[in-house]
Formats: sequence, C-alpha cells, structure tokens
Amino acid sequence: MSDGANPKINEVGPKGPFTSLLWFSVLGFLQRATYLILLPIYLRYLSPSELGVLLLLMIASNIFVTVANLKLEAAMRTFYFDYADSSSSLQRYVSQIFSASLYLIAAFYLVMLFIGGPVYTVVFDHGDLRFYPLGAVALATVCVNLSLSAYFVYLRNCIKLAEFMKYQLFLIAGSISMQILLLTQLELGLRGVLVGALVPSMLALIFLIFRHPNLIVRRLDLSLLVPSLRYSMPLVAFSFLYLLESRLDRFVMEQNFDLEIVGIYVVFAAILGLSAILLNALDNAIRPFLFMALKNDSAEDVVTYHRLYLTVGLLSLSAVVFIGSNLGQFTSNDAYLSVRGLFTFGATAFLPAIFTRYYALLFVFHKRSVSLTVWMLIRTALMYWLLSWWIPLYEIKGALLAIFISQLVNAFVFRIQSRRFGAGNVPLANALVQSAVFLGTLWLMNGLLAEFSIGAYGAIQLIVLAGFLIFFNRDLVAKFNRT
Repeated sequence: MSDGANPKINEVGPKGPFTSLLWFSVLGFLQRATYLILLPIYLRYLSPSELGVLLLLMIASNIFVTVANLKLEAAMRTFYFDYADSSSSLQRYVSQIFSASLYLIAAFYLVMLFIGGPVYTVVFDHGDLRFYPLGAVALATVCVNLSLSAYFVYLRNCIKLAEFMKYQLFLIAGSISMQILLLTQLELGLRGVLVGALVPSMLALIFLIFRHPNLIVRRLDLSLLVPSLRYSMPLVAFSFLYLLESRLDRFVMEQNFDLEIVGIYVVFAAILGLSAILLNALDNAIRPFLFMALKNDSAEDVVTYHRLYLTVGLLSLSAVVFIGSNLGQFTSNDAYLSVRGLFTFGATAFLPAIFTRYYALLFVFHKRSVSLTVWMLIRTALMYWLLSWWIPLYEIKGALLAIFISQLVNAFVFRIQSRRFGAGNVPLANALVQSAVFLGTLWLMNGLLAEFSIGAYGAIQLIVLAGFLIFFNRDLVAKFNRT
C-alpha cells in the first residue's frame, strides 16, 4: 500500500465516476459469478447429486464464515471516509483492519477444523454432505477470499481501478483454468473443483502480503479497532441471518427431497442468483459514489444512483430468464431442463429484492446496523415458516412464492423505516412504472411465446425489455456516455 496521498472519492480521473463504477461492477460480478461461467462444465462432468453437494458445501461455508472476522471489512466500507483526508491515518487504519481480520479468520478456521465434523452432521441430513474432506477445502477457499476482502474494499473506496483489476482478473482466470484442468483433464471430480478454486485465492493472498508487508501489524490498536467493531459486530448477526435467509430454500429442499432433486433446484437457484451476484457487485461499486452523494446531501445524485440500481436489477432479471430459458444450450439432461419454464416465476419472485438491497445501503450509510439485524431476525423466521409450509406442497413453486412474499414485506418495511431517518425520500413513481411495465411485458410474452418456443421467448423478452429500459432511462445513458 502506497505511502503517498490517496485520491478522494470524487477525484476519479478523466474517465469519470460512471466508467469507474462500471468496471468495478463488472469485475466484482465476474469474480462472484465464476461458478456460473463454469456451469456448462459442471453440468457435463458432475451429476445432479454431485452438483448439489458442491453448491450446498459452498453455501454452508459462506454462511459459517460470516462470524469469522466480525465483519471488519464491512465497517471499513463506511469508516474509510473518516480517515480518507489523511494518507498516514488511512494507511494505519487499513493495516489494522486487514491484520485483525486475518488473525480472526485464521483462528476461526482452526476452531472449525476441530468442530466442523459434528456441526455438519447436525446441519445436513445426507451423508455426502460432511466437513471432511470436501467441506474443509470449501471453507478454506471462502476464508482466504474473506481475508482479501478488506484490501479490496480499500481499492474500491480510493478508486484504484488498475490494481483492483489485476487481482480480480488473476482470481477469475486462475479459478476457471484450474477447475477446468482438474475436473476435465485430471478427472478429480468434486475434489478438483474445490482445490481449483482454493489455489488461486491462496496465491493472491500470499502475493498481496509480500507486496505490501506493511499491511501486517504485530500489535493491534484497539483505539482504531473498537469504533469499527462497535459498528460491525451487530452486522455479524445480520450477515449470518441474511445469508441463511437467502439460502434457506436450499436447506429446506435438502431436508425434504433426495440429493438429485436438490441438485436440480440448486442449479435453478444458482442461475436465479446471477441477479443477486450482479446487484452485490453493483453494491460494492456504487457504495463510495452513493455515500459521498448522501454525505454531500446531493439529492439529484442520490436519485440518479437509485434509478441506475433499479435499471441494472431489472436487466439482470431479464438476463436470468434468457439464460434459464435456453438451458438446453448447455445440457441435454432432462432433469435440468425440467426447470426451464419456471424462470419467469423466479424473476417475479426476486424483483422486490432490488428495492430491499438498495434500502439496505441507506441503512449502512446511516450506521443502522442494529435495526438491520433485528429485522433480519424477523425476516429469517418468516422465510423459514413460509418455506417449511410451501416447499413440501409445491416444491420449486412453493419456494418461489415464499421468496416473493418475504421480499415484498421486507421492501415495504425497509421503505418505511428508512424514511424515519431521512433516507427514503427517493421518488418511487419512476421505479414503480418501470417495474410494472417489466412484469407486464415479461408475463405477456411468456403467455404468447413460451408454448411455441421457450428458447425464443427468452431471447425476445431480453431484447424487448432491454430496449424499453434503455429508452426509459435514456438520460442516464447520455450521462454515462459523457463520463
């Protein structure tokens, strides 16, 4: 990490904020969507039950690891701006957060090596879903990636796009190539997939520490860490509950059906999750710009970022319908193809989540971590009740109905709560019109075209809806082109 001055958030160079935002979003999305890029390979070389095991182990790892570093990287996203005006203070803060996070994660993994076996036995019903050896490798990958996340937050916040790009491209290309080699050439199956994901992340962490040795401090400074911990520790529960709630459908499926059905549903949910991955990448990219607009009380910029967020979210749902409807291009397995007609339902169920996620950003800016956590506890209980009731009765459609109701209630509550601290005053008329037209067009075209050709329906709806969204937001497109 350089000792020189760090650029302020509004000093993003001649390419402008939207270009930087685009690249940060794309890179963040690609890094998190690696498994989707590899999905055609998985569908060819792994059975539905093996794919179910793989994704459930990764989901469990991501949920358990939320407690590993007490969410210090999340605190840094907000507290970074308290130190950004002083290069020396910022470097000291980043080093403290990185070191504390690394030490906590290492301690967490050592504990899991002892208790992981019995924990996984309690969590999963099927004997193939165990901590040793595959679960331990999956958890190691997630732990290493979390160790890198604090430095990546620093790179995003100070708009160091070039360095961020180098790390992300290495992780993406390394993970994809290693997994393909170990799975298709050495025929190592699930072991090859998990080891192939771990090795590039480990190499990136080692390189980062050798390149920036001042990131590691031997003595932790509680005067710097305590304010961040006071904010971040409530987010541990929130993040755990958020990840658990967003993956509860997979766990309830695993409790009610055999691994083959679970594997089919996990593939369906993974494709739907493309939208969530894109929004997560947009969260990380847009956060510095949105937070600076909120800090400067720039209402016009706040509205602009809200419109951009919604537009990208709707486009991602349309893209999900396109990919899912054309699943036959990736596999001829009838088991996987049986879910092609359900992606319109899925896009509808996930639409309220766009609003939920945007309002969550406002909660984070105003440091309302306790409010987020309390509501997530309520929402998780609601989701589990809905899923436990409807999945045994209606299988995948039951899961989608539960998700839709939960997300709709959550968006409504977040809207009301955010207005109480002056953060929810973004006009909704534009957003509701776009959402209504999106759903109306999607379902109308589904009724007219899906019976004729599910693949053609997926392609045509994407073209029509993308054209509508671009036209409806042509002023945003013009602003983007100028920057």
